[in-house]
Amino acid sequence: MAAADGTGAVHFANDARDWSWSPDGRHIAYWASGEDGSRRLFVAPADGMSAVALPDKVFVYAADGTSSVTLPVSVYSYRWSPDGRYLAYILEDEDGSRNRRLFVAAADGTGAVHLAKGLDSWSWSPDGRYVSYISHDEARNNRLYVAAADGTSSVQLADDIPPWEGWSWSPDGRRIAYTPREQVENPGSSLITYRSKGLFIAAADGTGAIEVARGVPSPGLLPDYDLSPWSPDGRYLAYTSYEDGKRILLVTTADGAENVRASDNPWLREPAVVWAPEGGRVAFAEPPRQEKTYLPLDIVVVTIAGTQRAVIHETETYCFNFRGWTAAGIEIDEPRACSL
Repeated sequence: MAAADGTGAVHFANDARDWSWSPDGRHIAYWASGEDGSRRLFVAPADGMSAVALPDKVFVYAADGTSSVTLPVSVYSYRWSPDGRYLAYILEDEDGSRNRRLFVAAADGTGAVHLAKGLDSWSWSPDGRYVSYISHDEARNNRLYVAAADGTSSVQLADDIPPWEGWSWSPDGRRIAYTPREQVENPGSSLITYRSKGLFIAAADGTGAIEVARGVPSPGLLPDYDLSPWSPDGRYLAYTSYEDGKRILLVTTADGAENVRASDNPWLREPAVVWAPEGGRVAFAEPPRQEKTYLPLDIVVVTIAGTQRAVIHETETYCFNFRGWTAAGIEIDEPRACSL
C-alpha cells in the first residue's frame, strides 16, 4: 500500500487477498496465511504496523470445565460496520455441517465476541451500532435477533421469519421492521407453506415492538437489496399484502397510526419501490390496466398525504430497474431488450 502520490509504500503480507478498507479509512482487513498455513483474517492500521490476526478458534468445554475440544473452523466472510468501528466475520465449521458462527471485533481486531451459531443471514444497522441476524435452531426455525455490536445485549424478535426478506432497517438505524411467520397445516400433503403473522417495527435494540399493519392480511416486506422500502426520513414503510390471492401495495407510518393503500393493481410489478428524497412520495411500476401484461408499464407516483396518484412515464420494456430518486428526478435503467 502507498500514499495517493505513490510514496510511503508499506508491505502488509506476501499473500494478502480479499482486502477491504474500513469506511473511516483507519484500518484494513485482509486474508492471508497464518503460521500453520491456514487462511486467517487479519486487521492492520493504515500505516501497516502491528497487524492482528482475528481469533479463529472455537472451543467446546465439558460441563464441569475440566476439558475442552477445539473445533476445526475456517473464515467464511467478513464485513465492516458502516461507521468503521467494528468488523464482523463468520467462521464455518469444517465438519461438513456448514454451521456458521458470527463474531464481532473492534476495528483494531481486539475484543472479539461470539454472537451466534447456526447463522443463516445477517446485516449491520446503518449506523453500525447493532447487528441483526437469523440463527436457526435444531428444528430449522429461523429466529431473528438484534445484538449490540459490542456484544453487551441480544434480543430475540421472532421465533420464525423468512430468511432473506423478513426484516429491514430504517435508514437512520433507529428502527427495524420484520414479519414473523408461522407454518400452515396441509393435511395429506408434504408441501410446507407459511403465512405472515403481521408486520412489526421495533427500536434498534429490539425493544418496544409494535404491530403496524393491524387487520391487514398477510403483510410482507419488499426486498431490501438495492432500494429500501423505507422512506429516506424513516417516516414511512412500504409493504405488500394479499387480498383474494392478489398482491396490493400499502404504506404505513413508522408508528402504525396510518396505513395508506398505494396500489390495488393485482399485477403490481415486483420487486422495488423508490422514494422521493423528501420522503413524502413513492414510485412503483404497474400495468396500465388491471390485468396481467408485460408491456407497457406505467411508472406511478403516489403522494402519501392525500393519496394523490400520477402516471409519469410509460416504459418500453418490462425489464427495467429503478436506480434511485434524486433532485433531478427518478432514474431508471431501461434496456432495449430482455427475456422474461
